[in-house]
Amino acid sequence: MEKEMTTETEVMQGTVEEAVQEEKKPYTLRALNSKDIFPMMKIISCIKISKFSDCFSSDEAKRLIEKSMQNQKITMKDVEELGMGIAFEIGDVILDNLPNAEKYIYQLLSNLSGMTVKELEDMNPGMFLTMIMDVVKQSGFADFFKVALKSIG
Repeated sequence: MEKEMTTETEVMQGTVEEAVQEEKKPYTLRALNSKDIFPMMKIISCIKISKFSDCFSSDEAKRLIEKSMQNQKITMKDVEELGMGIAFEIGDVILDNLPNAEKYIYQLLSNLSGMTVKELEDMNPGMFLTMIMDVVKQSGFADFFKVALKSIG
């Protein structure tokens, strides 16, 4: 059996192909600004982000708190298990409620890209998710959610 080996040329070709795909995005996003706060607040409201706090009251979290109060050693494994559990619970909250925010997500993306809602609805699903990730990576996005989470927590 022959081993397949990746050559430097193939790696470089993959990088070039990724760059070409990057250029083929059918949208350009403007920077976030204050008028984007309102559709973002509607999205947060629909996603029920306020339920995130419930994700921290699992049996595993209570067990670790009790362990800490009894001055027992908390291992990295304990912390990792708790973190994974919380991440999955937050994911469930988001996925359960995301369809409630569909209209506002399309509105925000339309405002940011200049595309119509119909164009967004007809977009390739992979490209649509890429667009959402591009919004999430924008400067100011994380700051907005930090402030929003503090205000409801």
